[in-house]
Amino acid sequence: MADGFAVRVYRASRRAADWLGLNFLPGSRPDWFPGRLEEGWVIANHKLVSFHAAFLSSLFMLTPGETWDTLKVLAFMFAPWKAEVYLSAVILYLSWHINIAVHELGHYITAVKTHNLRQEHLEVANRELAKGKIGWYLKGLLLIPWGRFPGIKKEAGSYFPDVKAQNLAVSSAGPVTSGKLSLLTLPVGVVLVAVGFVLSMRGVGGALVIIWIGRLLGTIGIVALLDRLLADPGAVKAFRARLSGAAARAAEARRAAAKVKWSTADIRKKLLETRLNETEVDGRKLRAPWQFRNCLMGGRHTEEQGGNLSFQEFMFVPLSAANYVEAQRMTNALQTRVIQIVQDSEGMNFVGIGLEGGMVGAYAKQADDAVPEERALKVAVQAIEECGWVPGVDVALALDPAASELAIAFREHTGRSDAVGQYYFWRAEEPKIMSSEELVEMYKDWVARYPIVSIEDGLAEDDPEGWKLLMKELGDQILIIGDDLVTSRPTRSARCPRRCWPRTPPRAGGPPWSSPTAPRAPTTPWRRTSALPWTPWPSSAAAGPTRSGSSSTPASWS
Repeated sequence: MADGFAVRVYRASRRAADWLGLNFLPGSRPDWFPGRLEEGWVIANHKLVSFHAAFLSSLFMLTPGETWDTLKVLAFMFAPWKAEVYLSAVILYLSWHINIAVHELGHYITAVKTHNLRQEHLEVANRELAKGKIGWYLKGLLLIPWGRFPGIKKEAGSYFPDVKAQNLAVSSAGPVTSGKLSLLTLPVGVVLVAVGFVLSMRGVGGALVIIWIGRLLGTIGIVALLDRLLADPGAVKAFRARLSGAAARAAEARRAAAKVKWSTADIRKKLLETRLNETEVDGRKLRAPWQFRNCLMGGRHTEEQGGNLSFQEFMFVPLSAANYVEAQRMTNALQTRVIQIVQDSEGMNFVGIGLEGGMVGAYAKQADDAVPEERALKVAVQAIEECGWVPGVDVALALDPAASELAIAFREHTGRSDAVGQYYFWRAEEPKIMSSEELVEMYKDWVARYPIVSIEDGLAEDDPEGWKLLMKELGDQILIIGDDLVTSRPTRSARCPRRCWPRTPPRAGGPPWSSPTAPRAPTTPWRRTSALPWTPWPSSAAAGPTRSGSSSTPASWS
């Protein structure tokens, strides 16, 4: 009965608050419920706790000879002719100002490091930080509480970073920073007040100054401690739990990886000889294909969104999934973890989800990375491990660089419309040019270090010499897929065996089509025996492929 009465009182008070327009009261939000700490408490913390801590601590300033009766104490604390009132007011203001500034600066710094601040503010931050961090952070400490610092919003007494999307890394940074401030100030403040009080009792000069400094630090520390414990409730705990869980799963995956051996050639064989799902219908075996799940995107498909990857797609291949449902579950877990890694890490930026379902992001190169794409590969492998799976055993990687677009970018950048075998990573902050040989060498290095089992469109469709080199170096280790190469024009299906595949005997276990004695590729189902329904390529064409897939063929193809 008591519970029912309390609920009725709560509902009545909420209706009254709505009718009076008291939207700032607890319970005025539709999703509020009794016992919930909402955003409004932060305002109370910064203002009211600062007030109480500042003025109540003034009692420590009383000298032993003063009478401790109620009226004199109140007069000492609040009478306008008492200097202590103004000292307490200064402590109140400084505590309010410093705690808000430090807490929000914690959010802000993390948002800048993870590129999560809105673009207009991020550009300002990067420009100012390049001049010097100390000056910019001091400016933030001065202006944030007044709502005049770019990147921190102030609305009705509440403050928050102006970010693209809220995430745990940014949300937890404020309380963590407040916790550090509390550790720096509260213990020192308590000690100074105690020492000053003892010295004051003994009549030592300067004791009141020590107490005043201790009160200031103690007040700042108390409010900061409450910010650490109560602000952004649950963010720090959830963020640390996520990091520790990912680290534990990654450690388990590495221990499991130490017990198994795998090679890209073995995975390639598995993909060729088996399928994810097989069944029989009316005595006939039906085999569904393996799934290459697009999880990271770049290239032309994401130019309007942003990001810095010139390669088009990075895909996960679930190898240990028992069926399509489990493969989908694995993919969802992997993509979620990829997004979390990018959001939480310095130098990377989660932009959004691309048109084909992959995550669009920006990746800061590490010291040993030739291009940002390699950092994306590292993130993909990290996600596999932190989901608890073994790279190359449970999940492999497949690439679709769409290298023809890099060749087009080179021609546009240099004005050399007849260039063949040159590739331009135009999306990177530091654009890079590679030749066919350099690109193939990079693929070889990646295949040796990462569980890559397939490369689709690894070279431009008008670079037969590059394709020969790629087939020679990796054709017996991974799947080499020439999507743009053989689908832009039907004649290429017949021409590729002699134009793109190396004329050298295959290595042990190599594909039969790499042999000079291998049979020709079968004719396509739509090919006529009497006449070709298309016009063969002229031998004197000059220009390379266009983005639509149509092209003129360089003389090297004739």
